[in-house]
Amino acid sequence: MARHKVAVVGAGIIGVATAVNIQTLCPDADVTIIAEKFSPDTTSDGAAGFVQPYLVVGTPDEDVMRWFVSTFEHLRKLILSLNAGKSGVHFTSGYNVFKHKVPDPNWKDDVIGFRIIPEKELQLLFPSFKYGWFFTTIMCESHRYIPFLTERFQKNGGVVMQRRISSFAELSGQYDVVVNCTGVWSRFLANDDSVRPVRGQVMRVSASWIKTHGRCPGSADGTDKYHVYAR
Repeated sequence: MARHKVAVVGAGIIGVATAVNIQTLCPDADVTIIAEKFSPDTTSDGAAGFVQPYLVVGTPDEDVMRWFVSTFEHLRKLILSLNAGKSGVHFTSGYNVFKHKVPDPNWKDDVIGFRIIPEKELQLLFPSFKYGWFFTTIMCESHRYIPFLTERFQKNGGVVMQRRISSFAELSGQYDVVVNCTGVWSRFLANDDSVRPVRGQVMRVSASWIKTHGRCPGSADGTDKYHVYAR
């Protein structure tokens, strides 16, 4: 029987992870990653891989939580493996602080050690804020995780092809399945004007004496005003 040919378009963290999972779930498939840019030149390489559910407009909460829990468990097992250092995945603890009291998140039991920050602790650490949480979650450094996955993909027989495409029609007849992992470039490739970038901002400061992170959401719905990471 002929092997199925699968193309994954896009080589960010979603594209490479998708390609590896296709290899695992469909061992009879020949998988190729096609992209114009690869790590360290992808958008994913500059992203903050802080594992916490975020608002996804139009997506049921149960789907978001299912994705979060499965991702957390996968990365937790990786942290406890011999590949932890190479993959750039580790536990991190820190604070979410707010200007006013907000409801507890529905994921509080799915992270480690979630607690409400006592008023005295909040006054000592974040005197300009009125409410907050402390918990331990996972940090996934994309600029290390993507090469880690790419190496695994190629060892499993995957092919990497550097190529810019302007339309999925260019791949017609060459592959049985084409998987779109191009992020905002889907606006053009899929002719979907509703696709747009959502801008976040990460500030990395030199403060080696600080061992935790701080996150200050702009509103109770999880929309970020800014992030500050110090390690």
